[in-house]
Amino acid sequence: FAASLLADNPNSKLTISYSSLVAYVDLAPSSPIAVTSLAPFAQGPRNTTTLAFRLDVDGTYVGPDEAAALKSGNGGTMEVQVRLAAIAVFDRGGWRTRRRAMRVLCDGVPVTFRGKNATDAKFDGPARRCQVVL
Repeated sequence: FAASLLADNPNSKLTISYSSLVAYVDLAPSSPIAVTSLAPFAQGPRNTTTLAFRLDVDGTYVGPDEAAALKSGNGGTMEVQVRLAAIAVFDRGGWRTRRRAMRVLCDGVPVTFRGKNATDAKFDGPARRCQVVL
């Protein structure tokens, strides 16, 4: 899966530093099918950053219920959950908060599978807002 996430820091005074970033694609909340680590980055005040990343599915078991959309062999569309976990630190000059665990939750993201044996996948549909939990 090729994905991109738009991170926005609307605050006019704080800088946000992100580390230990991990992105997941799940078929269900407890069954990740793809996981990747991302490079740390920092956002200055009133900054927007695009995170582009690739999630590869290789040798992951997909149960019969989750794979119903793929059984035809020609592909299909199914909804997945895209997750991002990170450690965030907010700072302004010499003042800095403690490290905070941050999660980004994007539910119901449509994925279309194509190609022979449905091996090619792409995220489908318009951009959407995700829930951020600190």
